[in-house]
Amino acid sequence: MKSFHPSGNKAALRYLEFSGAGVPIIFLHGLGCASSFEYPDIATAQPLADKHRILVDFFGSGYSDWPSDFDYRVEDHVQVIIELVEHLGFDVVDLYGHSLGGTVAIEAATLAQRSRQAFGSIRSQSRHRRWPIQPRHRQCK
Repeated sequence: MKSFHPSGNKAALRYLEFSGAGVPIIFLHGLGCASSFEYPDIATAQPLADKHRILVDFFGSGYSDWPSDFDYRVEDHVQVIIELVEHLGFDVVDLYGHSLGGTVAIEAATLAQRSRQAFGSIRSQSRHRRWPIQPRHRQCK
């Protein structure tokens, strides 16, 4: 698990990164979820296993910190994702978002296109896509 500290914030945003080729895919989870829990099976399955994949836990979710001075609005999450993309040095990324993550992906793509951010463009996906994998069922004890 890696950590990123956005500007003006001592709190850590945490993410999993799987190396691979091509345009990086950044997975953004929905409200009440965490990418570190929701997406590892998808991100490591074919046809994505050879792609560069990043699974982000938003502030207040999963392994990321819960900073008291963060407002938790969509635009705040968008700014953190844009800073993360810049920090990682990507020119182009694919954003895959579900629920809240879909909204953040669309807003980030719109903002990046409007302001011509250093990383160029973001391609976003805001709904589930069918992956050719077998689902795993987990039992809660």
